Amino acid sequence: MKKLIIAGILVILGLGIASFYLNNQYSKTAESLPGVSAGASIGESVDKIKLISSGEPVDLKQYLVKDHVVIFDFYADWCGPCRILGPKIEELINKNEKLLLRKINIVNWNSEVAKQYQIQFVPNVRVYDTQGQLVGEPTPEYNKIVQYMEQAQK
Repeated sequence: MKKLIIAGILVILGLGIASFYLNNQYSKTAESLPGVSAGASIGESVDKIKLISSGEPVDLKQYLVKDHVVIFDFYADWCGPCRILGPKIEELINKNEKLLLRKINIVNWNSEVAKQYQIQFVPNVRVYDTQGQLVGEPTPEYNKIVQYMEQAQK
């Protein structure tokens, strides 16, 4: 009986730790940067990496930040290629203080945000320059994303 209670406690603790890790996986924030966006006042910090939608509609323009390149990553938790590309993009973001990442979990093809932006493939990455203009076309290709980021910083 004692062993069963201990095993139950360990399972609950393990699930709690796993849940905490998974919940923070896509909403984690790295170092904060000074910046000005529609939602931030002068001197307020801006998260480098931020989950901004889990299926609900979102206005991308609201998340553009003056003097920063903003990358919007439309992804889904069930998408294998998204799980590979996501960490690579986050690595790029953390290496450059002028880059910000905004993650949008489409959840499924019928979600409001997927319909709003006519998402037909994931990962679907969009790069906006320091002036808030879309650079290139939405892409799932890492090399294109890097090219767009470099172009957006000029």
